[in-house]
Amino acid sequence: MATLTVVGGGDNEDYVNSLKSYINDNNLENVVNMTGFTKDVMPFYQSADVMLMTSKYEGAPLVITESKAHGIPLVAYDIPNVDALSNSAGEVVVPQNDIYTAAEKIVEILSDDTLKKELGEQARKSAEEIFDIDFQKLWVYIFSRVFPVNQGIKAQSEDVENALKNLVYYTSYGMKARLQKQMNDEAFSRNEIYKLNLKNSEMREKVNFLKEENAALEDEITALEDEITALNQVRSGLEDTVKNLKNEEKCLRELLENCHVRNEALENTVKELRNSTSYRLGWFLTTIPRKIKDFIKGQKYHE
Repeated sequence: MATLTVVGGGDNEDYVNSLKSYINDNNLENVVNMTGFTKDVMPFYQSADVMLMTSKYEGAPLVITESKAHGIPLVAYDIPNVDALSNSAGEVVVPQNDIYTAAEKIVEILSDDTLKKELGEQARKSAEEIFDIDFQKLWVYIFSRVFPVNQGIKAQSEDVENALKNLVYYTSYGMKARLQKQMNDEAFSRNEIYKLNLKNSEMREKVNFLKEENAALEDEITALEDEITALNQVRSGLEDTVKNLKNEEKCLRELLENCHVRNEALENTVKELRNSTSYRLGWFLTTIPRKIKDFIKGQKYHE
């Protein structure tokens, strides 16, 4: 997993704190590290895969030369007055404030080991060329051309002093204007960050509300599902009861039918018996003696 390490501090404490708050609010502590002021930057160069520079303006940024000396590919905003960025060796320059292109180039380098190695070798080679320059000899040459020796030591000293004063004045004036612009830009950026943080906070509140509402709905759904399950069980029980009752009704109907058939058979049998000669003879033989006996009992009663 790629990580971003921001080495160094900042004069604007509020801006630095807003960045830290943004990192914490978005749970980026594991991927973004802000070191603050650091004297020993060597370990960071040694472990870096890509160097990112997003300055709006610079004087003579040694960080570019240092990173190239360590063979680190560079992705940087286009800074017109920085000569180190005019050489494309080991570096990828993107338009000012084009964060999307810068991000694409970083991902491209990190995703391609061959490209990363090639850019790293180009960066180291371009740094070696810079280190080969004899700057002391170069400055001697410049001053010798600007202030000829035949003017005398005093004249040279005065000219050098005036030149340095002018250099300091114009540099200071230009720096003051650039610093003022930087302060205005940073104030605008802080305002934008504040708006984004406020919007992010509102979105988080909405998300939390929706999560709570979703949790309540899920609880209601679970309760309804449990109720449906209970009703299905009741329905299943009722269906079994109805099925059993239907089976019992069928059995009773069959039993009643059998009883009806048997009753008809018995009635037919009784009818056949009563119509038979043997039944009539038996009835006669049992009935006549009983009537004679009753008649005799009646005669005795009257006497």
